[in-house]
Amino acid sequence: MKQKIFPVIFTCIVAAFVAANVKAENSYQENINAEESKVNEKEEKLNEIQSLLGGLNESKSNLDEYLNGLKNSYNAISEYMENLNGEILEKQKQIDDINMELEKAKIERTEQYEAMKLRIKYMYETGDSSFIEVIFSDASLSEILNKVEYTSELLEYDRSKLLEYEQLLTYIEAARLELTAEMENLNILLKDQQERQNEMSSMMSDASANIRDKENEIDAAEERAEQLAKEIQAGKDTIEELKEEESRRIAESIRQSVEQASREAAGVSDATTESFTYNPDDEDLMRMAAIMYCEARGEPYEGILAVGTVVMNRVEDPRFPNTIEGVIMSPKQFSPVASGLYAIAYAKGANETCIRAANEVIYGGVRTGNWLYFRTVNNIIQGTVIGNHVFYYR
Repeated sequence: MKQKIFPVIFTCIVAAFVAANVKAENSYQENINAEESKVNEKEEKLNEIQSLLGGLNESKSNLDEYLNGLKNSYNAISEYMENLNGEILEKQKQIDDINMELEKAKIERTEQYEAMKLRIKYMYETGDSSFIEVIFSDASLSEILNKVEYTSELLEYDRSKLLEYEQLLTYIEAARLELTAEMENLNILLKDQQERQNEMSSMMSDASANIRDKENEIDAAEERAEQLAKEIQAGKDTIEELKEEESRRIAESIRQSVEQASREAAGVSDATTESFTYNPDDEDLMRMAAIMYCEARGEPYEGILAVGTVVMNRVEDPRFPNTIEGVIMSPKQFSPVASGLYAIAYAKGANETCIRAANEVIYGGVRTGNWLYFRTVNNIIQGTVIGNHVFYYR
């Protein structure tokens, strides 16, 4: 008779668990969908920022090229101005030299003029009587002509010399004026180039400021992109954790349904299991301390006790193994077991704080909540937050 009743009981119990699982699965799927929606939204924003970064980098590249062009022009103007300054210095030297020549020619002309005046004065002062005497003397005609010719040559020399000085002064003055005009043109060019250089300097300053602005925008965009990338990865990690949590939950529910069906088929009621009393063995203290250390080291003492409370609540719940070792070593329940950290901590021995907490929950009967599960806080699963963990019953 029991053999006929067992499949019926098993089917009913499994159906009840399936119904409960469907409701829980819907809740998990809603959380997953919400997290995926957030990830998609952030990925769209990240794509927008990356597109913006492309435009910003292109703008900065154009500005860099523009600034380099300005610098080249500025350097060319500086070189040209340096050449102009050299020409101006050379031109000033030429003007100084020609001014000296002009002053020298003026002095020589004055000296020649003064000498001519003295000669003329001398001839007129001494020449009238001697000249008349020569004419009325017994001097020959040739002597008279020679004296007259000599005087004429002397006067002609003076006139030609004065004319020569006048022409020299005119030439020097014209050359001085030409050099002065060239100097003025050079100074005008130099002033124009100085203005162009100042303009280039202002343009370079503006371009540099624009480049700094673009660099600041790029830094801000890159920082935001990096932050979004981290948030996206965190969201994807959360989604994977939710999926893993859902897989563990389904596996645990199936296991519990099978165990409960087996108990029902064997005629074991929940009332019978309520009187369950756990008798720890010699190694349970170290097992508990080791799992506390792996899961809650760095957490407040309350968080360490909470981890032990979850273990003991499972031991005392008929849906879970009824030993500390069985609870800890259940597949996919405690990540330090799978990673090997638990075995290391168990072999090495936990610290005094974890041993004291293990004593309290195993032998002191301390229970800080009715939780059966805990995980890292992810702002999705609701429960009691202690330190970095959220504890919940489900």
